[in-house]
Amino acid sequence: MNLTRYIIRDEEKDVFMQLANDIDRDVFIETFWKMRDPTPGTPRNEYKDEHIERFNYANKYFRRSSTREGWRTDMGMIYIILSDPVSKDRFPATKDIYPCEVWYYYGDQAKGLPPHFGLTFFQKGGVGEYKLYNPVYDGPSSLLIKSYRMDPFYFSEEDLNKIKSNGLAIKDSFPVIEGNYELTVLLQNSVGFCYYKTGEKDEALKVLKASLRLNPGQEEIKRLIDEIEKGRD
Repeated sequence: MNLTRYIIRDEEKDVFMQLANDIDRDVFIETFWKMRDPTPGTPRNEYKDEHIERFNYANKYFRRSSTREGWRTDMGMIYIILSDPVSKDRFPATKDIYPCEVWYYYGDQAKGLPPHFGLTFFQKGGVGEYKLYNPVYDGPSSLLIKSYRMDPFYFSEEDLNKIKSNGLAIKDSFPVIEGNYELTVLLQNSVGFCYYKTGEKDEALKVLKASLRLNPGQEEIKRLIDEIEKGRD
């Protein structure tokens, strides 16, 4: 079942688990692959061969920084389901951010996928295997190393100048990393905090509200916006 874990449908799995002997299981497995053969009647099942190739690749390359088999890792799972990404962006560790990697894909809209999208993986805590980043459950702060990561009063002057200059260099006072939603939110929050601490409240509101539009669930950002707006009254 390991080989087909990510492609078998629930109803198929239920049937397989009820089979009582190896003969019935062998018949089921043969039928399972035949149903997915894009060229029935030919000797080769391209779908099966491609899937096995992805599974073996995942086991070989995605177990290197993990204690688990490669197919069980998040990167292995995505590789098996979606294959090679069209392109990748790698963000090595800095003094502030854990290592991240973004995989970009063209989606099949017939299967309910967007025309293009990116999946972010990050090395949680800076060690071990890369985990698939979930903006709802993980949140941008999980990408940051500093324990004060969401506290605007903890930035040093050196940090403020670096964040501000890097942010403004991307797209005026409205920092955007094209195609990378998560890091855009992170950067906008950083630049917004910077403006807030240096007293440029109008600019801070502009950038923080942009971040909130991208990720409306940021309670800390909402509170900071409220605080800034009350201070302007």
